[in-house]
Amino acid sequence: MHLHAGKADGKEFLKRQTANELHVPRTPILGDLLPSTTKLPVNTSYCQAFVSQNFSPSTLVWHNGGTGGARTIMGFIPDADMGIVVLTNLTDTQVPEALMYRFYDAVFGKPKTDYIANYMKKPKPPTPVRPATPVPVRALSAYTGKFQHPIFGTLEFKVDGDSLKTKLPNQYSPFSFKLSAWDGDQFQWTTVGSVNVQTGFASFQFGLDGKVASVKLNGFADDLDSGVFTLVP
Repeated sequence: MHLHAGKADGKEFLKRQTANELHVPRTPILGDLLPSTTKLPVNTSYCQAFVSQNFSPSTLVWHNGGTGGARTIMGFIPDADMGIVVLTNLTDTQVPEALMYRFYDAVFGKPKTDYIANYMKKPKPPTPVRPATPVPVRALSAYTGKFQHPIFGTLEFKVDGDSLKTKLPNQYSPFSFKLSAWDGDQFQWTTVGSVNVQTGFASFQFGLDGKVASVKLNGFADDLDSGVFTLVP
């Protein structure tokens, strides 16, 4: 559809003018706002939900995105009538971007560049260190209950030995979370059952009545209502 002015398999999904408008460069993008695998320097701009990069010999148009447990990219070369879609079950990765740029180079017979190696050179964030004398955790039962998020739905936290556990609704992801005490009402969560193990922090908030009111999952849904799940009455 994006390669053929709004048409796919002979059917029109978007008017030609609308489809073309989606790919018109509008706002310049600085290099430090792009993935570390990005081929620079080039004229790079935001379009309507897409990014346009003026490489030689042809423009590359793409859009990427990700959420907990997945990262993807769609890129296409209008002049070559070719495109690529990369789907991964990884979160902290730029493999989709790297494969897209390798695809572009292959289409035009350019020398091979190891874009994944470029990504691997990116400094990794420091590993969190638990306080030497953490604030004691409350009784684990104080953190249990059902918590709701407008996008991800309902999580139910349960006691599992000396930790807590919960699981995302099946339609979003097959993996579950194990939450270990970290410092006071803050727990460190770790994914269980996912291809690449992810970690983050869960911060529980309590009301004036001393009962749990919400939980914030840092590093998982930060861009969606700040990752806050509210207790279901």
